[in-house]
Amino acid sequence: MATEIKKRLTVLSGSLFIRNQWVASVGVKSDVTNLATEEVIGHFAHATPTEMDEAISRAAHAQKTWWAMSALDRATALHQVADRMASHSSATGESLTREMGKPYREANWEGGAAASSFRYYAEIARSEQVKLHTSQ
Repeated sequence: MATEIKKRLTVLSGSLFIRNQWVASVGVKSDVTNLATEEVIGHFAHATPTEMDEAISRAAHAQKTWWAMSALDRATALHQVADRMASHSSATGESLTREMGKPYREANWEGGAAASSFRYYAEIARSEQVKLHTSQ
């Protein structure tokens, strides 16, 4: 039986996240094997130099947009990312289990731990904004 995560891994197989969307790579593909079953569950793409240049260019543009935001807006955005990560922790856990053979309980925990890190840095951003305004 194919779960929604297994289906999603198949759909995204060989894709790269560029321009805020998943795009099929034209680069060489390598198998991703479920270590528990030895089943090939997808492929990861080796980005071409052109794909890497585009991804780097887009990331540089996104960084400028990020730095133009206030610290409070960045904190809010980081909390939104954390919320999404936490809400997807079971899907993240299943993906990690399928891709790496990691025990599900441990893999599921990682989604929450990653969300916690984003919340931590969100509060650092919020604290820096407060320091900036109180020192003026």
